[in-house]
Amino acid sequence: QQQQQQQKSLQATAFPQFDGEPDMDTEQDDDGADLADDDDAVSEDPGQLSEGGASKDNDNEANVNTPTESLEEDGKEDGDSPNKAAEHGGQAESTEPTPVPPQHALAQRESQLQQSDGTCKPMTRLVYIKTHKTGSSTLTNVFHRFAVKHQLRVVLPKGNLFLGWPRSKNLLTSFVPLPPSTDSRPQYEVFCSAHSRYNRGLVEQIVPDAAYITVLRHPVSHFLSSWNYWHTGDHIFETLGRRVSVEEFLTSPEKFWSKAKKGDWDLLSNNAVFDLGLDHNETFPSRSEVVSLVKHLDTFAMVLITEHMDESLVLLRRKMCWELEDVVYYALKVVGQRRPKPKLVPELQQKIMQIDWADAMLYEHFNKSLWQQINAQQGFAEELQEFRNLKEKFSTQCASTAEMSEDQHRFELVEHSKQLKPEQKHCHLMQLDSPGFVKYLKLTHGVPDLECHTQGRPRRQIVFIKTHKTGSSTLTNMFHRFALRSRLRVVLPKNNLYLGWPEKSTLDGSYVQLPGTKPFDMLCSAHARLQRAKMAQLVPNANFVTVLRNPVEQFISSWDYWHVEEHLAATLGHKVTLETFLQNPDQYWEPLGSRAKLLRNSMSFDLGLDTISQDTVAHLQNELDSFVVLIQDEMDASLVLLRRVLCWNMEDIVHSSLKVQDGHKHVRRSVTEAMTKQIRAINWADDQLYQRFKARLHDRLRTEIGVAEELDLLKQMQAKHDERCKPWVSESQQRHRYVLLQGDLDTDGEDADEFVCRQALLDSPDFVKLLKQRLGRPDRECHTQGQKRSQLVLFETQDVPATAAVGFAMVRLAQMLRRGIAGLPLAWPDHGSVQLAGRCASAQQIDAWASSGKHVTVLCAGDAAHTWQTARRLVPGLMEFVLVVDEPSERFVRTWRRLNIAKLATDNGAGSKQRARRGAEPEDDDDGGDD
Repeated sequence: QQQQQQQKSLQATAFPQFDGEPDMDTEQDDDGADLADDDDAVSEDPGQLSEGGASKDNDNEANVNTPTESLEEDGKEDGDSPNKAAEHGGQAESTEPTPVPPQHALAQRESQLQQSDGTCKPMTRLVYIKTHKTGSSTLTNVFHRFAVKHQLRVVLPKGNLFLGWPRSKNLLTSFVPLPPSTDSRPQYEVFCSAHSRYNRGLVEQIVPDAAYITVLRHPVSHFLSSWNYWHTGDHIFETLGRRVSVEEFLTSPEKFWSKAKKGDWDLLSNNAVFDLGLDHNETFPSRSEVVSLVKHLDTFAMVLITEHMDESLVLLRRKMCWELEDVVYYALKVVGQRRPKPKLVPELQQKIMQIDWADAMLYEHFNKSLWQQINAQQGFAEELQEFRNLKEKFSTQCASTAEMSEDQHRFELVEHSKQLKPEQKHCHLMQLDSPGFVKYLKLTHGVPDLECHTQGRPRRQIVFIKTHKTGSSTLTNMFHRFALRSRLRVVLPKNNLYLGWPEKSTLDGSYVQLPGTKPFDMLCSAHARLQRAKMAQLVPNANFVTVLRNPVEQFISSWDYWHVEEHLAATLGHKVTLETFLQNPDQYWEPLGSRAKLLRNSMSFDLGLDTISQDTVAHLQNELDSFVVLIQDEMDASLVLLRRVLCWNMEDIVHSSLKVQDGHKHVRRSVTEAMTKQIRAINWADDQLYQRFKARLHDRLRTEIGVAEELDLLKQMQAKHDERCKPWVSESQQRHRYVLLQGDLDTDGEDADEFVCRQALLDSPDFVKLLKQRLGRPDRECHTQGQKRSQLVLFETQDVPATAAVGFAMVRLAQMLRRGIAGLPLAWPDHGSVQLAGRCASAQQIDAWASSGKHVTVLCAGDAAHTWQTARRLVPGLMEFVLVVDEPSERFVRTWRRLNIAKLATDNGAGSKQRARRGAEPEDDDDGGDD
């Protein structure tokens, strides 16, 4: 009698009336109601739920205290859905509930679980159908831990998140094949790891003869939770252009469904019956279909109720003959994530019950069934209290690891498994969410994934901020190859080199408009100064990436690459060495002009800073915390981390180092400690960024699993790549692009290596030209990055008649430029006219101009070898022209005739004198000396 009284007291406390619903406005940490908000983060966009995704926003229960109308079939015809009445603002009809079966299917097999000593045998084969926003992640953890304890073989989703959902037909191809079983056990024993749409026939093919389990949640709290979690109001705003609250939506839902996404309908309207196999269509669902589903679910071993999770799990333990510790849980996705709970008036709560009438039928039936089964149990109240005490014990015991991330838990389980005490391992397992647990199980099952931070979905939206002299061209090539292979829309610079740099304001007009209206997928092709908001508009939902380099090495590289010594010598008239410059750098910033931006905190400048101060640098550091920041001098480790963040393949980060081939390398300078100190002082802002994010890289790598193994793999793949690309390394950029555009390579056959290598060897400007061609916006062929040249030098070539014509064209160009640009200087020989004489300035004239410090735009030089260096000083941005007109044989004949060789050969005297002057005496020939 005392035990029965305790059960009645328990029932009255947890669920006072069977024909009402619990008041969910109060905190319910002790009984598991807070688990309703722990479901997997499945997608950023319900319109694309088949692809997965992640959303970290959370939600809470609503105040649900309105009576539930019974919605079971009572004389209704097939297809007569109460949802139709709800759509028109009417009330769903109330009927009597279908009688609860006397016992569930598993109860009929209890005799099979009994041992000879009266004890029972644990049920180890199970199928758990996850439903959305019902506490299903916490339940999945319970089943995963049971599988680990008993070393069961688990059905593991390829992408760690879905087993075919939202299309059940995809189920049989959505999981990872495990190695064949080596004992008498079946190939798979547990199906629980991810969302799937219930299809008994397909699931039976994978895990036969299993106990089936699922979970339901009250429709009102489920609707409000889903509304917040899936950002349905934001989706309506995107279409309607104004905010719609859940209250406004519920006053006229038929008005707003068309403004939301299809995924919102699947996830908010009768989502439980959708997950449990009924299709959403124009007649969905018929009353008879829902009644049939209720009867079918009565064959399940257990249908848990989210609002009574503790009671449900204790009853499940008894049915499955498990240990009490097996079903103790740690509430996932609810720690520190509570929101203020929305409260709806009873009329709006009833509106949700009308919208979710089919889910309401399921919930009412199985909620009552739960308590009827509990009432039939012996000693249930005591076991429930023991369960809660055990849950409290583990909550205290595992508090120290509660704030760890998924990757940190998994790192401890994998990398420190031998050092962990049993209770520590138990805590890490209890706090591991579904995707992380799946990755852990794949490793223990011998089918490990490549580490990936995005649930198996490669990230395609990327903004890469190039910084100068940091290896950014090599990284750009890597992004370009991924974009080309994935057919992405790339922000391409008009001039192939800059996206507004060094200005911010010119970004908008600096790129090519591509055909179509879809947004861009990637910004990576050229130097552009960081503008987070504007770039996020160009490439929505992008991962931002940049690269930093040791400021001392970056400064020295820039000094050599930009020919700073030559520039200062031409400007100041005397040599300035690096050592001299560092003794007093302030006096040289003005003569350096725009080059100063490339030598003084250039990485901070590229990353958007216009003024350098401690405050602006601190603000930039905070902004970069959300970036993937690569470190140039630890590039392999950086690329491994980048690959994981973007969820790319290893092949995607194998690369050829650009701009470091022969001809681009500089002799490594020896830098004293004093010089190093001075360079760091000049670049103090860059140094702060570099030190902070290098330390952050090390911190992140310390919690990544299998980094050493992945680094070894990358080095092996890189060595093979470098070896196979040797035949094409010395070829020009134009040649690489030409071959790739011809489309003649057998990319999957004998030309596969050449195809891969030519792409990997293509530098940014030529890759941009290639992408423009592929994206339908080809450039006119041009060798100067799209910039018109007004600085010209013509070197005179003897015996080529076209020299005069080219010279004349240059003069005409100069005259035209002169009319368009006031004061354009022109240097030309004083004697004769070019079209008549074809003669250019002598070396002496050029030296005189150089001595006077005069800068010229058009220069005609007669002695190329003697005047080239001087001409470079005279003409900034010099472009050299080399003219080849004739075949050598034609030139030989013309020269023969001009020198009148035949006449000289017949004049013995003249010929002898000529030969004497050349220092050679011919031998006597019988033919008269035609030598």
